[in-house]
Amino acid sequence: ETAATIEGLTGQRPDVSLRNKETVTDISNIIAPMSVSEIPVSGDIKGKIAVVIPPMIGTALSDMMLGGEGECKSEMDSDDLDAVKEIVSNIFGSLATAMKAQKEFPDLSFEVTDIKFYNEGEEITLDGYKTLMAYRFSLGVINGVFMVLLDEALSKLVEEKTLEDGDVSKMAEQNGVSAAIND
Repeated sequence: ETAATIEGLTGQRPDVSLRNKETVTDISNIIAPMSVSEIPVSGDIKGKIAVVIPPMIGTALSDMMLGGEGECKSEMDSDDLDAVKEIVSNIFGSLATAMKAQKEFPDLSFEVTDIKFYNEGEEITLDGYKTLMAYRFSLGVINGVFMVLLDEALSKLVEEKTLEDGDVSKMAEQNGVSAAIND
């Protein structure tokens, strides 16, 4: 859903692929500057997700949504954060709709409740998250990595679906659905 949603908002389809998945530990960290979108999850499973996007990707997408060429900045202002929040909201709205259409997936609702920009040197806390998934992102001249953090309940869901279907990519392909946590 990630690639299709960004294509709909910017007119260009990005390449998005899973780079790595790891368990969050006491020594895990994410180095600012970054924007962090907080997404409480409700429905059949209660939990929380965070989407962590570097300013290079966030500002370029913001610029493209306004018809620009994808100009990057090292910091995000309120307009950039609003644009990123809209993108993340649209991605998770599409994900919720796609999951509702698949009876083997739980019925979940996602709401982006907050987005914050962390300046260089500020600490980004990972408390309450169990899994960190890093994704490669490429769109024109924009190349970078963004991250998705899952709490324990959602980590279990991803693990269950991964074990049931071999891998997340295969699951998405078989079910005609591409989850934001995979795409």
